[in-house]
Amino acid sequence: MKRFLLTLACLVPLMGALAQDAPDGYRAPVIVELFTSEGCSSCPPADEVLAHLSDLGFSDEQVIPLSYHVDYWNDIGWTDPFSHKYCTQRQWNYARLYRASQVYTPQMIVNGTKQFLGSNQTLAKQTIQDAWQKTDAAKIQFSNISNEIHSPTLTLKITYTLHEAFGPGELALFVAATEDKLASDVTRGENQGRVLKHHAVVRTIKRINQISTKQNAPVAKQVSLSIKPGWQRNNLRAVVFIQNLTNGAIIGAASKRLAGDTTAASNPLYE
Repeated sequence: MKRFLLTLACLVPLMGALAQDAPDGYRAPVIVELFTSEGCSSCPPADEVLAHLSDLGFSDEQVIPLSYHVDYWNDIGWTDPFSHKYCTQRQWNYARLYRASQVYTPQMIVNGTKQFLGSNQTLAKQTIQDAWQKTDAAKIQFSNISNEIHSPTLTLKITYTLHEAFGPGELALFVAATEDKLASDVTRGENQGRVLKHHAVVRTIKRINQISTKQNAPVAKQVSLSIKPGWQRNNLRAVVFIQNLTNGAIIGAASKRLAGDTTAASNPLYE
């Protein structure tokens, strides 16, 4: 069940188009964020929606899923092993942006501007389709990735180009690593007795403020993320997106699966 209710009347409407037409007609993937928890009995259906966006007709080139496991369910019987305070903080950042006084799970947010109950498959499909029809104000590419199997650091070399004018401090660059094929045998709480499977779990995310907002000028940036030993590199994906901090709109995104140790053991609960 939901632990927190979000007053929908407090939500602001979609705050402007995500972007105008880019000069080259480039169309970036749509970022689909889900705020979820293993302690919430309403969340597994939403986890399934996020994990099977391909069943709704979307390819990996069209959508990038991000699953944020919040930590405010951890005090009622089950501690979600994939939860982190930065996931809860990001959800509260959205709540403040939307002028909402509370947060809830499962909450799905598409390209930073449209939010709804994450288990609503019909609404998810329509909202993603609407977002996909809009071209983006930023084009992002990975020029190189350094991902040595035994290195504790993942280094990304990123190039982005803005096709619209933005003010200083208006944008932030986010870099994340997500992991697929995660699962838990839940022994307490609302989901007691269930094996829960997860896709695109955000393992780490870094926010870089004060990025260059010069229009139509490629900008190169190098970013490093810390990778923990227990993460299976063959299931990791690097995700990069640029977000407008004034209205929440994600104006460009890219992702790349990381080459890792393909002999690494997978989570037996997932099989």
